[in-house]
Amino acid sequence: MSPAHSFQNQEAVLQEIRRGGRCAILVEGEEQKGDAALLQFILREVTTQVTFFGRDGRPGLLKELKAMLEQLPAESLWAIVDRDFESDDPVELTYQADYQGHEFFWRRFTIENYLLEPAWIAEAIHEFYALEPGRIPTALKTEVAIEKFLLDWARRLNPQIAGNATIADLSVECGRRAVPIQGRTYFVEAYERDSSHVRTQLITHYSGGAELAPDALSVDALSRRYEEKLQMLQDSTQSLTNMHKFISGKLLLKALYQELPKGSKPQADHLLGKLATHASKLVPDDIQTLIVERILPRWRSARS
Repeated sequence: MSPAHSFQNQEAVLQEIRRGGRCAILVEGEEQKGDAALLQFILREVTTQVTFFGRDGRPGLLKELKAMLEQLPAESLWAIVDRDFESDDPVELTYQADYQGHEFFWRRFTIENYLLEPAWIAEAIHEFYALEPGRIPTALKTEVAIEKFLLDWARRLNPQIAGNATIADLSVECGRRAVPIQGRTYFVEAYERDSSHVRTQLITHYSGGAELAPDALSVDALSRRYEEKLQMLQDSTQSLTNMHKFISGKLLLKALYQELPKGSKPQADHLLGKLATHASKLVPDDIQTLIVERILPRWRSARS
């Protein structure tokens, strides 16, 4: 995949948009091989009228979106952000035909979730090991096995995803209440964590603020919130459709890559590229809906 754009500061993005000619969409991630390049590649055979700009994470991106919209003509700029831990209502609102906002959500947790189709994974793996089919792990030999692999890993990741969901909740709630909390890096390792370990980490990191917000940051409140998140995930990771709403595709891709046999193992970027090639030939419905059916018609109408 060729990069869409290296990271540009806000003024450089504004200048490029003002030059016109292409619809501008902000997405998460600063690196060249992030969401911007991935989406540019997936849509290469569908439209050449869109430029994706990789920005920071959601808070910074949305702050930039608001600031830039105030400096641009109407219907010049949009943003699509990861679903992360967003609830159904605000996500589904952005898919409605009469939605006139400029901020959209993916229905799946991250853009990588749209690449994790068992048939695509099976074809890519069999191509990688065409000369050594015996090296393909049993867990990745067939579409059925791969679906089971993804669901099994989703359940194994539930404890740390529940921890991430708890952190996301606390960040929003304490921010709204002006209760200071120390920021924490999310759990991002693609291996199974014991739920008691994750709970202990949350309590150790956040319970120091219990005097300011006992209903949110006491040991009991933190434990209760975490258990609720964990139970919700355990109930939701019984099918691929629901799994994609709650489990990070980035972590599942890591788990998938770890399962490949060592030795003549392809590069991780090679696997990503193979899956993106499949997505470019059969563009996932949500990408088609938001970009081709919702955003592009608004941009074209404003230009006509």
